[in-house]
Order: sequence, then structure tokens, then C-alpha cells
Amino acid sequence: MPAKKKALSEKTSNTHNVAAPTNGIQMSTAAKKMFAEKGIDIPTATESSSKKRKISDCEEISIDDERCYDVDISCDAVRNKVRKYLETGEMTVGQFQKVIEVNSAPYNNFMRQAGAHKGEQSSVYPKALAFFKHRELNGIKPPKKPKVVKEAAKAKEEEYDVTDRDKLEGETENAVKVYDTCDVARKHINELINKQHVSKAFLMNQFKACFSDDRKISASQFNAFLSKIGPNAGNRAAVFYAAYVYFEKLRIKQDKPKTGFREEMEKKHKRGFDLETNHDNGYKIHISQRVVVNQYGEVGIEKR
Repeated sequence: MPAKKKALSEKTSNTHNVAAPTNGIQMSTAAKKMFAEKGIDIPTATESSSKKRKISDCEEISIDDERCYDVDISCDAVRNKVRKYLETGEMTVGQFQKVIEVNSAPYNNFMRQAGAHKGEQSSVYPKALAFFKHRELNGIKPPKKPKVVKEAAKAKEEEYDVTDRDKLEGETENAVKVYDTCDVARKHINELINKQHVSKAFLMNQFKACFSDDRKISASQFNAFLSKIGPNAGNRAAVFYAAYVYFEKLRIKQDKPKTGFREEMEKKHKRGFDLETNHDNGYKIHISQRVVVNQYGEVGIEKR
């Protein structure tokens, strides 16, 4: 095992002297609390910059060096670094998890989140960040994506491209009836991104093509939809409608049957899933009542 990788794999969990300065990004209160609970000091930007020093050719920077934990990028930026690194093929997902010493459950939870501060309290955030900082400090350049990987990525995109497929009923009028919940749409999106390694940029372009007008879908809209939780959370979002149209066309392209859940959705939502009611702002009910939303996105009110 090369010396640099060995130093990384042998890092300890003792981080009581590790610093996590916030001179690069604004950290939320929750993030500061998490670092405080782990005994990680948060010096000022001046303190952080004064500790920087030039690295000589023979100097080996340890993973325990406080600069490896200099928090200057967001959770989304760390996730992007992880995805781009894994695309190079230098490590598998399992190998990467082993090197940064995290289990698959917290790793998957962190990677499926979206938002600059989403995942700040996850142990994966500082450990993945330290992995890349350690490489940078030791002068290890990011691996280049090999040609075969680029070709594989292109083939993957062709596999999931539905822009040449026949339009669905109502697609020309942007009025396709939706028979999936928001949570199901998010599940499909995350599976393509995290398991099939399809890029968000590719999906956003595919989603845009699902509208007959010049509709725009930005990265912020995309991430905002992914960050929500609930069967009808985000039902009015253009991303939700476009995701349903895209995945329905992909299902037809792949010649896959409808799932039992999908067939049940068609029975319960004969006119299609509600895309008009704003469910994100809550409901006005009596104090003796409570709102119940089932897995199909049906909203009911019952006594407490």
C-alpha cells in the first residue's frame, strides 16, 4: 500500500485537537454544535490562515492535521467531489467507505441528500472532506477520468435518454396525468444518481425536454425538490411533473411492467395525482384533530 494511502487508512478517531474553521462557508448552528460535540475547535479565519505553511517535497501531511478539517466547502460540494472521484474508477464505493471509515447506511443517507447544509451533522461530511483535503495537502492530483470511463458515461446516458421516444398522452399540452407520489419520484431520481451514476445535469436536460414550452429547471429547483420528504411534498414543482413524465417514458423504453403500487395509484387517483394543492404550508385544523397522509398521498383528518 502506498505511503499516502497507508497514512490515510491508519488515521485514528481522536480528533480533539482538530480545527474546523468557518472562513470558507457560513456554517449553520447545527453544524457548529456537531463539531463542538466532537471536541473540534472552530478558530477564526485569521487563526486558520496563520497556521498555513508551505509543504516541502519530502513532507508527509497526516490525515490528523487540522488543515484536513478546514471546512470551506458545502455538503453539496463534498458530494460532488465524491461522485467525480468514484467516476474515475480509482476506488469502488465500498473501498471508499472503508478508507474514510463509514458504514454504507450513513454514507447512502448523506449522498442522497441535497442542499448546502443538508448532511452537516453526518459523520460522512467531515471524513469525506478530510479525505480530499489530505490528498490536496500532499500534492496528490485528482485522478483523470480514463477514456473508457468517459465512453461508459456516454453509453450510460444513451441508455437513459428518452428524448427520442413518442410523447405521452397530454405531453404536448404539459398535462400528462401523474400516477406516482413525490417520494417515489425522488426515489427514482436518487437511484439513477447514486446507483447508476447518471449526472444531475443529464437528468435536468431530460426533464426540460419533457415540457413542450421553453421551461427552465435550475439546479436549485432540482435540489429543493430532492430535499423534501413526504408523498405530496413538492407536488407543485416542475421537477416532480417532469420526473414522472421522464420515468414513465423510460419504463416504456425499457419495456418494464407497471408496479403494483403504480396500479394502485391509478385506482386511487383516477384524475391523476394532485398537482395544484399547496401541501408544503401545512393545514388549518382544530386542535382536537390531526392530519394523516398515507403512502399514496391521500390526505385525511382524524381525531387525536
